[in-house]
Amino acid sequence: MRPTVGLLLIGLISFSAFGQQKRVVFRTLPTQTTLLVDGKEKGSANNQKIILGFNERKGLVSHEIVITAQGYVDEIITIDQEGPRYLERTIRLERKLPRVFPENEFFIDLEKVVSGLEYSTNVGAQTRWKYRYDEVIDLTAKRSKVIDAFERMGLNSIEPRSKDLFDLDSDSLAVADVLVAGRVMRYDLLKASKGSWSGGYYYTSKARIKWQFYDQHSKEIIHEKEVLSNYEFTTSLINEEFFNSILENFYSLFNNNGELVQELKSYTRPIPQDTIQMAPDTVLADTIVKDTLISLQPGVTPIVFSKVEAPNTGNFSDLVQSAANATVAIMNNSEVQGSGIVVSKDGYIVTNDHFFQDSEDVIIRFSNGITLNAKIMKRAPEHDLSLLKVDVDEISALPINHRTIDVQNGAEVFVLGTTQSQQLEQSVNKGLVTAINDSAEVRSFQTDIRIGLGNSGSPLINMNGEIIGIISEKQISGKPEVSSFAIDALYLRTVLGLTIE
Repeated sequence: MRPTVGLLLIGLISFSAFGQQKRVVFRTLPTQTTLLVDGKEKGSANNQKIILGFNERKGLVSHEIVITAQGYVDEIITIDQEGPRYLERTIRLERKLPRVFPENEFFIDLEKVVSGLEYSTNVGAQTRWKYRYDEVIDLTAKRSKVIDAFERMGLNSIEPRSKDLFDLDSDSLAVADVLVAGRVMRYDLLKASKGSWSGGYYYTSKARIKWQFYDQHSKEIIHEKEVLSNYEFTTSLINEEFFNSILENFYSLFNNNGELVQELKSYTRPIPQDTIQMAPDTVLADTIVKDTLISLQPGVTPIVFSKVEAPNTGNFSDLVQSAANATVAIMNNSEVQGSGIVVSKDGYIVTNDHFFQDSEDVIIRFSNGITLNAKIMKRAPEHDLSLLKVDVDEISALPINHRTIDVQNGAEVFVLGTTQSQQLEQSVNKGLVTAINDSAEVRSFQTDIRIGLGNSGSPLINMNGEIIGIISEKQISGKPEVSSFAIDALYLRTVLGLTIE
């Protein structure tokens, strides 16, 4: 990949030559470059023009021009006396990459780059960040450049790319030994005035990305580094150049990083698991728990529905309104028993199972006051979950987060549910995940949110507007007002069968 930000004019050097002369103007990317003519350094390339002289009688028929910059591959140009007497050349230098050539063969792959910024954050130049926190930034169009970079370093990559190698719920086989992932921690976009730049406006993007290298055999992070990089460009194609700026940061990760180069050079692929003695049960316990959470339990039939997109808003009030539109009240005659959440636009609703001990008839009340009869599709009493269905064409819904295994203590969440009084609107309460209970038969999240009985069956929602759990009154030993416990949303797939199309 070639950087593209500030174009600059390269300077004026005179040649005392009798014969034809040629004037050459260079614009270089990056802008901080050095100019050499026929092996002699002529200073900075910034704002220079070159006058080249030719004299056939003295054998001076061409000149060698070298454009160089720290961290980039030199560009070597030969200019002869043929052609027009005035030339303009734009030089885009290519990032220099180390030669690794590991001692032992292994495969490496760029797994993904995700957002570490909140949606709609102002990044400068009248531009707002368009990704939600933790959302994957699609670099598919730059895949060939990533593979080319690995090959230039003497590393073996995966082609075609294995899908979602970090994801526990991926059905594809993980092939690469070492996976690389990054999180964009900061992104600033600066726009400069035209000034003396004949190319017009130019931009400088500053990206700070936290990179991790993951050994999928040992399940450990083997290298971690934050990289700050500048990337210059002159086009107005902000989205396209944004992807290029991430690649520029990726290249910078390997530049001047002797520790990483040595780690990759000496990396040894572990002996395959089937050739060594099985590890003790205690070592495998966490893996077993995760496998249970991502696989359909025996006898569970998948219910396939279309993917629901997260609310497109960076404002918390708008996020709450989107959640309110998808949250329903579970009614018993005219009384509110609890809450539920619509998880598909064609009318599937998740709620607690303990509401339906002896009842087959279910009435659902939506936030706009409309009531509909619902059918019980599936019940999972041991998880206190039930799946309902209302007969509608399309209604508001919230997406289910299928990566709740990554939820950590301190994560910001909110609960939106129905009050037991029909005269009051839905309630919203915000707080933090304070504990993750992996030891019980049913995995759950504890929060510091104080809720009422009408919130049982409510969704526990992250700041991306995704369901990560279902509040359960049964999980708190009859004291729902003290704190809240939510059943992990992964069970919506494993025990209820909810599967995205």
